[in-house]
Amino acid sequence: MILRNLSKDLIFKPLVETIILPDLSGSTDVYLALLESILSQQLSVKVSDIIFQRFLNLFENKYPHPINLIEIETEKLLSVGLSYQKAG
Repeated sequence: MILRNLSKDLIFKPLVETIILPDLSGSTDVYLALLESILSQQLSVKVSDIIFQRFLNLFENKYPHPINLIEIETEKLLSVGLSYQKAG
């Protein structure tokens, strides 16, 4: 919907036409998919999966609700293998 609206603008149209959106058909939770994508950057798949599961284990019901994520201590995020930059 956003891309459709932006494509009506003469300045944004050429940019919008170059955007390739990821396939999120396996997930309806864009927020969680974005978190996983950020945490897995520059890591092997196996290491990424392990760190992401450790990350999820820090939260009740294994779901990092935004308010809980904001409030969690940086040290806890570092303890599961996140880099300082990603923990920030």
